[in-house]
Amino acid sequence: MASSFAELIGTISFVLWFFVQTPQIVKMWKLKNNEDMAVGMIVFWVVADFISMFGLLLNGGFVFSQFFTNVYFFVMDSIILILTLHYNKKNKKMSEESTVTLPSLNAAFLAFLFVPAFAQRVIKETKKAEESEFGQFLGYIAAVCYVGSRVVQIVKTLKTKKAETISKIMCLLSALGNLFYGLAIVLAEISWRNIVKQLPWLLQSWMVMIFDAYILHLTLKYDKKNSTVAYSEI
Repeated sequence: MASSFAELIGTISFVLWFFVQTPQIVKMWKLKNNEDMAVGMIVFWVVADFISMFGLLLNGGFVFSQFFTNVYFFVMDSIILILTLHYNKKNKKMSEESTVTLPSLNAAFLAFLFVPAFAQRVIKETKKAEESEFGQFLGYIAAVCYVGSRVVQIVKTLKTKKAETISKIMCLLSALGNLFYGLAIVLAEISWRNIVKQLPWLLQSWMVMIFDAYILHLTLKYDKKNSTVAYSEI
């Protein structure tokens, strides 16, 4: 019963997250610009999606919607990253931040190569319990990346006091999606052992939820384009 309810909650989180990047992509497409979104945040997203996805496979004990959401996020966040770099370059507004972030992109690609190879070695040379521990370790790394991505965006927004190209709907859906994602983890198997096993993903979901809510607040505060309709604007 608890497992079925967890799947339902997980499905709700996936439905919310299925549309979370769409408003941002649409807004970027319409404005042909995404200068207010920190490139570093998107790079952290892509790296964290990949690491979290691989960590779930090693850790086990996850609901299907949990893993499928990670795969979907990896694809969509990669699209946002590519479009952002494209529009920044096309508009000749590649800021110093974007230039500094290029090494981060290289680090991301190295992570895509290094993490699977290293994990494969671990799988061959360790027992199943140790694989699970390594999966948890990757989960904590992903959590740091997800939280760090929001910190990068908050610092940028507070510094520039601009948020016109950031979708408010994306921030709202992300916060709600993280709320239900965490609930699905807790309800999947109501036991202290399961919570400890899934702790990295629980922390990343609910901590990111708080940061997303704050980014939404900043976006509403600093969006000067049309403050009177800030809540209804994409």
